[in-house]
Amino acid sequence: MTHDSAPGGGGAERGAARRRRMARVASWMIVTAAFVAFAVAGRVPTYRGATERGEERVLDIWRALAHDLPEVSASGLMAAVYVASLAAFLGGGLLTLWLALATEDRQEQADSGETASPVALIPAAGRAERR
Repeated sequence: MTHDSAPGGGGAERGAARRRRMARVASWMIVTAAFVAFAVAGRVPTYRGATERGEERVLDIWRALAHDLPEVSASGLMAAVYVASLAAFLGGGLLTLWLALATEDRQEQADSGETASPVALIPAAGRAERR
């Protein structure tokens, strides 16, 4: 018996689970868009020494840091490592948020009793050999 044919409205439960999942995806997209907007247009206070204070855009600060890297023989490599580490940091943060939301989804599946069939986990070639 599948969940759709289960008495008591299994289809309604799936519809509610789908709406919650879509709400999570929408919230992830909103948080991501808000962070990108902050990185591009957000301003933060800056302090240079004891007397110089001001405000700079986040993107301008990152760009200035990319141009103020230490002088080494392979400055292009140093800039590439800086950009790659910045991208890894930002991408890792977004991936962490996504995984946190996906974990909630897995927990809901476990709470509702949904499990994957063990047969579905065996690769197709392996199933043919076992028959």
